[in-house]
Amino acid sequence: MMAKIIMITSGKGGVGKSSVCSGLGYHLARLGKKVLILEMDSGLRCLDIMLGVNETTVHDISDVLCGRCEPIKAIYQSPITENLSMMPATFRPDSTYSSELFHKLCKGLSSYYDYILIETPAGFGRTLADIAKVSDLALLVVTPDPISMRDAKILSDYLDDDRGLKKQRIIINKVKTNRGKLEVLPNLDVVIDTVLEPLIGVIPYEPEMVRALSQGRMLPVRYLAGRALQNIARRITGEFVDLAVY
Repeated sequence: MMAKIIMITSGKGGVGKSSVCSGLGYHLARLGKKVLILEMDSGLRCLDIMLGVNETTVHDISDVLCGRCEPIKAIYQSPITENLSMMPATFRPDSTYSSELFHKLCKGLSSYYDYILIETPAGFGRTLADIAKVSDLALLVVTPDPISMRDAKILSDYLDDDRGLKKQRIIINKVKTNRGKLEVLPNLDVVIDTVLEPLIGVIPYEPEMVRALSQGRMLPVRYLAGRALQNIARRITGEFVDLAVY
């Protein structure tokens, strides 16, 4: 059985792709799934810190794609839970690679995992197109503000029309409320109506998230944001979970 490949992407930076990617990987692994995270945001690597492997990394994905090492040498088991591994991005922002080798890598790794999560760079480019080509599902991370919403819609149309990636879902992240009301928008339906893709989860803003991930640990499910990530992971595996809007 081949892995399901999921790209975690966004139209703009700063929406929390990395926290969503690491959190989903963690909770999928906790559900007994074998998970590999590929970090493709060249020059802006951070998932190695979030997953607690930053002090042990020697090789990265560019070493694999440029033929400097075998894939197994750039895959690191996360100490935060079993069944969760990652291949970090390169620190070199100008790194180049072969699209053919990337597609071959994803196909080869699919035999060993249940899920492969690929974090994309924000915006467009060849890397995004390469990732879309191998993905079964795109998770569009968007924050509830007009700029993020508009950019997510542009990205969704690009993936749908130009890349043929029809299966997309929205994750609304960093949702802040004041006495039960959103700070910027009248309601979250505005996000869905703008992006025009189904909603798979809503993650409330949680200041503790930054502290936890910077220390290489996951946010516990006693926090609403941790529970929201767990619920999204359960939905991805096909489980029915009520959609809670916090």
